[in-house]
Amino acid sequence: MKITPSVFYNPAMPLKKIVIFGKGEAGKSTFISTIIPDAINVNHRGRTIALDFGTYRHNGREFHFYGTPGQARFNCIRDILALNAHHALMVFDASRPLEITDSDILREIEGLSLPFFAILNLKRGHKSPLSESDVSGICKDIPGYRGLFCGDVKDQGFVISVLNAL
Repeated sequence: MKITPSVFYNPAMPLKKIVIFGKGEAGKSTFISTIIPDAINVNHRGRTIALDFGTYRHNGREFHFYGTPGQARFNCIRDILALNAHHALMVFDASRPLEITDSDILREIEGLSLPFFAILNLKRGHKSPLSESDVSGICKDIPGYRGLFCGDVKDQGFVISVLNAL
């Protein structure tokens, strides 16, 4: 039996696996759907319960995005999705204060030894009890922390600026 590569796979194009972390409703699925409207989302009643997945080509590279569920009971799925990842993104919801869930997920990222960027999702029309200094403060001492982006994950230009850093 002859096995042929997928017509969608291009071995000449560098591939980056990006895993997106954050608590529930932080904006992980929205980040992916902003640039990949037909991305896969396995959800129940609007909450991701398995993963989001989408592929995006940008500046001669192919990105595979894996969005993780934010609920603690799905942390084993986060670990599986993070296998062989190149980078992580940690999304914080600026409309909610830091919670123990944020710290728990950051510890998971630290344990995976992944380079990561933090994203402070500034949701339009919401007050922002969470500041840039709050997020920088909780991330700065974690090995692998590469920096902070602040913006609305519904803004395609903002999402592209994050891609340019990866």
